[in-house]
Amino acid sequence: TMTNVALDDPLVLQNLEELVTNLRSHEARTDNIVLALMGNFTTSSLTLSLAMEELSRILEPLPSHHSVLVLPGPNDTPSLCWPIPPIKAPPSFANHLQATVQFVSNPCRLLYGDQQEILLYRQDMIRQHLQHEILSVRHGNQHTPLTDRIF
Repeated sequence: TMTNVALDDPLVLQNLEELVTNLRSHEARTDNIVLALMGNFTTSSLTLSLAMEELSRILEPLPSHHSVLVLPGPNDTPSLCWPIPPIKAPPSFANHLQATVQFVSNPCRLLYGDQQEILLYRQDMIRQHLQHEILSVRHGNQHTPLTDRIF
């Protein structure tokens, strides 16, 4: 699983290309692999359609027996509700990539083996929890918890 796959960051692109190259070069020795790519794929300098074209280019040499899940991040869609719907597959994806790459919602459940399940979920939970944090209040030179001042 890779998160925050910002497709305009040269280091991210290089690492993703290296991963696909390694999967291709070790094709005979690897079982079926599921690679989960989690957004945010877009930034202020890159639109979603350009990001998906770049992803298509990088994933082109991926062996067809591997699978890629593309899970959108909070900034990849204008939707403010949960679950985040899947990204639409762009027309630039080649036919063999359409069989290999699956665009899924966020969150999504991945079933494997004997009814084992993995939940894939991409959200900035720390920021969300800090938004609802109760801060202490300064009274004179002392900090007192806000809960001590509520009657």
